Amino acid sequence: MVSNPPGADVVLDGKPLGSTGDRGGTLALPHLARGRHTLSLTHAGFDEWSQPISLSWFELSHPLTVALTVQSFPLTVLTNPGRAKIQLDAHDAGASDSNGNFVIEKVSRGQHMVTVILDGYPSRSNTLWVAGPSSISFDLAAAAVAAESEVASHLDRAQSLYQQRQYDAAIVECDEALRLAPTNDQAARLKTQIQQTKSILGNQ
Repeated sequence: MVSNPPGADVVLDGKPLGSTGDRGGTLALPHLARGRHTLSLTHAGFDEWSQPISLSWFELSHPLTVALTVQSFPLTVLTNPGRAKIQLDAHDAGASDSNGNFVIEKVSRGQHMVTVILDGYPSRSNTLWVAGPSSISFDLAAAAVAAESEVASHLDRAQSLYQQRQYDAAIVECDEALRLAPTNDQAARLKTQIQQTKSILGNQ
């Protein structure tokens, strides 16, 4: 038999028989009695594989290739507020309920990115390493307040730089405000005003 990945521990009818080799993942099981058996393979980081096999009287060999599945675990996503759209590794996973709870039942072991999106709030992403049942939280309400404060700071600096005729630096501050809040009318109007002033004064 061959396992993928190699190095899997093999158990037949409850008795350990060794492991598939590190090179090629092969293990021969000679002289098996005819009839039904239960074969199990385990490997760190992968789900256990178990399956009954039958050997008939006229069967000289029974080749078997087993592809083990990477372990998966539930991932709980908590959002504030609720009703937020949730993506796992850029794929839609569902949405949190009114209380902000959502469980992704099977997430494979390894690093993943979770993104939370809700109208009226800045989207947020975070990465985590899943090695067992996990949870991750997103406070979109707090993030929105922080973003509003940062946008206001950029606009204050842009206005100050504009009054000092530092037009390029002022435009950079407007762009930063628009990066945080793409639909902010105040930032868009101020940027347009600065650009028009530059054009009139010939300060390209």
